[in-house]
Amino acid sequence: MIVTLTGAFRNAGDHLIRHRAHQLLRRFVDPDIRDMNRLELGLRDPHLELLNSARAVFLCGGPAYQSHIYPGVYSIDLSRIRVPVIPFGLGWKAPLGTQPSSSFFTPESLEFVRTLHSAIPSSSVRDVDTRELLGTQGLTNVTLTGCPAWYDLEKLDERFRFSPDTKTVVFSAPARVDANTIAVLRLLAKRFPRVRKVITFHHGFVPSWTLGGLRTAGTWTWLAARSRTLGFEPQSLQADLQGMLQTYSAPGTLHVGYRVHAHLLCLSQRVPSLLISEDSRGDGQARTLGTNPIDGRSPQLSDELEKALDDHFSSEGREVRAAVERMSETFGVMKSFLESTPHA
Repeated sequence: MIVTLTGAFRNAGDHLIRHRAHQLLRRFVDPDIRDMNRLELGLRDPHLELLNSARAVFLCGGPAYQSHIYPGVYSIDLSRIRVPVIPFGLGWKAPLGTQPSSSFFTPESLEFVRTLHSAIPSSSVRDVDTRELLGTQGLTNVTLTGCPAWYDLEKLDERFRFSPDTKTVVFSAPARVDANTIAVLRLLAKRFPRVRKVITFHHGFVPSWTLGGLRTAGTWTWLAARSRTLGFEPQSLQADLQGMLQTYSAPGTLHVGYRVHAHLLCLSQRVPSLLISEDSRGDGQARTLGTNPIDGRSPQLSDELEKALDDHFSSEGREVRAAVERMSETFGVMKSFLESTPHA
């Protein structure tokens, strides 16, 4: 038996990460998985007993390498855990333009990360930027496996096949709406006037019931209404893994948008996708997969995105094909990492 610590709440992308991580772990490590909510973990005796009865504990999630990874993301007291604790496919999150540096972590977080890596042969990261971030701390026992969301075990041998016919354009909305958001919607509406158009909200329309969450809800509700005037169908994907899989996997779909895991899901399904970066997560995936990052802050975003669309169709999906090939090549690394995982 193994234990995973995950944080799949409102964000549909987090549900995808957990789903794909569990598929990989069941196939290559242990079919018996006990999942624990990282926010409700605590260290009461029942939790501690379960953790220490496992063969290993896997830290799963998206941008877990944040400045406050301990105790903000994982509150686990490593001194009380007797089995291997293994970061699995984790990444980092910072504003666009931030460079990995030694001052990124708080002192408590840095001690936590160093303790993690001192007790295992290697951790698993999802992009080159995260590997560089850890390298600035002298942590070199890091394996670039890619994100678990890269891998649909049923499609590993499939190649990307370009089709000039687009039946549905799906736009994944950003966390922060600005003038560029509307400019992109207008571009897509003009470029694809006769196809179905969908705008997705991965956290739903209300990201949280805090004051800040309610302010964001007002903005997203306004965006949903504005998008309707441009021919888009608003769709909430709050905590909806099946809805996410169906929306982004449908034949003839083209995804253009800001959500990293919409992009990765599409690529894993061999569906074309253009990702707009709103923070380091998007840039990190672009550099790792060998694609040109599209800067969501650019004053010329609409023009740059139009050029990227022109390039996609004129080259018959060259960048998408290259990204899918990179994912396929990296799967062997992921498989080897999991099969060599230390067990208690």
